[in-house]
Amino acid sequence: MALPDWFLAFSQERPQHITVRATSATMHQAVVLAMLGFMSTPSDLERIASNLPGVTGEGISFSIGKKALCWAYLARTHAKGRREPVHGVVAVACEIAVKEMLIEAMPALYFDDDHYRGYPAVLIRLDEMDNAELETRLEEAWRLRAPARLRQSAFG
Repeated sequence: MALPDWFLAFSQERPQHITVRATSATMHQAVVLAMLGFMSTPSDLERIASNLPGVTGEGISFSIGKKALCWAYLARTHAKGRREPVHGVVAVACEIAVKEMLIEAMPALYFDDDHYRGYPAVLIRLDEMDNAELETRLEEAWRLRAPARLRQSAFG
């Protein structure tokens, strides 16, 4: 069985950024990419966050005690309207300097809006992010928000 052209665009090693050669990605292609770990899903986020020490939550909202690690991104569809969840986008806690660096380095993956400007959390497009990068962001959020005693017991 021959592999389709869009699949041949990927190397054997996991690339940092992926380009799909197909003119329009189908749902089948998106599922295959997710299965290969080339794009993250809410289930990947839940799996990764649930395995961090002391973390509680479900879906895409996780915290350590009362300190949030990640949560649903809510945006207004029109001025003064209700803020509605945006599918496939999450906010993840991080230092502001790291946030600015991430947004500048990878604007297709990380972004900001007026509501989050100046707040220590970066907005992430899950379908643009691979699982290794998502794991890194969640581990950094955990280190930022976890109590010192928990950090020491988890990593010595």
